[in-house]
Amino acid sequence: AAQPRAQARSYSSAPKKVYRPSIPATEEGRELQTALNYFGFDAGTVDGRVGSRTRSAIADYQRYLGYDATGNLTAFEKELLTSSHFRAQASGDLAYREAARHPEGTKGLLKLYRADIANGSLQRDPLPERREPSSYATDI
Repeated sequence: AAQPRAQARSYSSAPKKVYRPSIPATEEGRELQTALNYFGFDAGTVDGRVGSRTRSAIADYQRYLGYDATGNLTAFEKELLTSSHFRAQASGDLAYREAARHPEGTKGLLKLYRADIANGSLQRDPLPERREPSSYATDI
């Protein structure tokens, strides 16, 4: 006599992991992340990938300056951010002194630099000109 067949067990496998293409790393992404981090907007690790953490930092930057917090930079917002970072880095000690004087610290440099752009000025409190040492006359 034929025996009844045991019912086949159904095993469900783990759900397949869906891989989305990774966000490409770009030099522009690295520049933005570096500048955002410098001014205190946490963009995370500088890897060049403009993901959700960088977008959140961009929105914080926009909110701070009174722009619409979209997480996507306009051409002006991007230029202000990157040129301000370059200016702060190039000015060395002056940027640290300005940040120390500003009640909002390093973030405050963005407002100072934006005001300079609006006023047509390229630099605040310029450092005194460097003078060549004069020749010293010595009496013998």
